[in-house]
Amino acid sequence: CGNIKKDIDSGVLIIALSHPYYGVRYSACRSLIELGDIAIEPLISYVKSGPGDISTGYAIEALGGIGSTRALNIFKETIKSDDWAIRAFTAEALGKIKKSEKVLRKALKDETHPFVISKIRASMVKIDED
Repeated sequence: CGNIKKDIDSGVLIIALSHPYYGVRYSACRSLIELGDIAIEPLISYVKSGPGDISTGYAIEALGGIGSTRALNIFKETIKSDDWAIRAFTAEALGKIKKSEKVLRKALKDETHPFVISKIRASMVKIDED
């Protein structure tokens, strides 16, 4: 779907992010990344109003994969989530977006979950390398 782009409804792919089978969720996420800019606003809307489960994590991953700085505002919110998994998805996504170092540094100061801390540090290294 991401390669076709023409007439692909990103909303259908976003719905697939909550499918019970991992392969469907993963493929939908990859397709959303390939769609690029046309998927950004629907993904941001989904993250804002989404259920806060694994599908939200995949939506965050897709936004990070697209790499647009337009996702920074929503990531500033999701990096503060009560759910450590959402924070981890966000930390990893931030590592793929230029100009996110400030958000990562601030998150590192407050973070207590070891897995999220490792994701933040890995993203900071990745940004420094790019």
